[in-house]
Order: sequence, then structure tokens, then C-alpha cells
Amino acid sequence: MNPCHQHQDQPSLARCTRCNQDICHLCHGSDLRGFAVCTACRREATRAGTPWEDTNSESTAAALVQTWWDAIRSPGQFWGPIPADGRWIPAVVFGIIFITLGSFASTTYELLFNEEIDKLLRDAVDNPEVPMSALRALSYARIPIIAPFVFGFHTVMLNAAVGIAGGKADIKTTAKIFGYACAGYTLMLIPPIAQIPIGHMLMIMWVFNIEIAGVRRFYDLSQFHAMFVVIIPMLIAITLRCV
Repeated sequence: MNPCHQHQDQPSLARCTRCNQDICHLCHGSDLRGFAVCTACRREATRAGTPWEDTNSESTAAALVQTWWDAIRSPGQFWGPIPADGRWIPAVVFGIIFITLGSFASTTYELLFNEEIDKLLRDAVDNPEVPMSALRALSYARIPIIAPFVFGFHTVMLNAAVGIAGGKADIKTTAKIFGYACAGYTLMLIPPIAQIPIGHMLMIMWVFNIEIAGVRRFYDLSQFHAMFVVIIPMLIAITLRCV
């Protein structure tokens, strides 16, 4: 007997590879490996890869923090449950949020501890009539505008490097990789010590490691090729101060 109410007149010719129950051969689904599964098991098989992507999450803030912690705690294991064909827009939003947060922290420390910051701001505007308080406020106001450009620049560079290394580059997948790698930007909350930007250095290390793990997971590249793919865009971004 076919368990599907829509196709009861049709024989059931398939079994769910997870729960071994009869399923309708006309409308059954499949898991991420392509095996036939019933509706209930398919829902489980295609669950959100991160709490941030889970629309059933009770708290958006908790989902954001949990996803951030998973990425920071274990860059290598973080990518395991994330499907290759999953949604990419949540990762982009995630990345821009943390680029913005890290940039706010970096700007704050620059304004507090850089003795030459007033001169640099004045030289950048080249207008002595603009009050310094306005210049400092502009330093913060530009961050939400620049963050999406930083994200886009790094994603495009990373995607190009994947193609050069022989991977089948896909801009959506690359955006997902860099998006979640941006969890490392929270380390910019660590203040500089003796004029050494400890937080900024740690951020680069964590973003680097999370990206390598993501590139290996989705593009099936060797450790050496993955390092090449990630380090070139990172060096260019650092040179252009686009990190």
C-alpha cells in the first residue's frame, strides 16, 4: 500500500534509507547524498547547517552567538554539518555584522591610543574649519558603508584565487566561506598592547584558518592549495588596508 494520500492508486516501490519505511516513489525526496528519504527524514537531513541559518531558532541573538562560537572554537570542525548547496545570504549578513563590529572596535582604539590620529584626520579632510568632533564622528559613520565593500572585495579576490588554483569557483559558496570566517573579526575587540595591534593580528590568524577549512571542505583542495588560495587575497587585502 502506498502511504502517500495523493498517489494511493500507485504501488510503493521505494523505502526510506533512514527509517526503512515505505515511501511514495513519485514524490519522495532525497538527502544530501542523493539517497531516497521520506518527508520526515528529509526534513532532518536538510536541516540548517548553522544555528544562524535555522529559521526555527527561538532567539536570533543566541543563534548568532552560537554560530560565532562554533566557528571560533573549532575552525576545522565548523564546516562539517554545513551543506554545500545551502543558503548563502545568511552567511553574507553574518560576515557584514562582524566586520562592522570589529571595525568599530578598531576605530575606537585608534582614536583612543593613536597620538597622531587628529593630524591624520585633519590631513584627510584638508579643511581646518571642520571641527575635530565631526571628523571623529565621521570615522564611525563610514564603517557601515565600508563593511559591505570590504566583504565584496575579499570574496571576489578569494573566488578568483580558487579558480586559479584549479577549483570550480562559485561566488555564492565563496561568499559563504568568507562570511562565516568573519567570526574572527570579533578578536579585534582585544585592545592593542604597547602599540602592538594584538586583536588585529589574532583576527587575521582566525579568519585565515576558518577560510582554509572552508575552502578544503567545499572545493576539495589540498592543504597546500587551500593555503595558497587564502593567503594571496589576505595579503592583498592587508596591503590595501581592506581587512
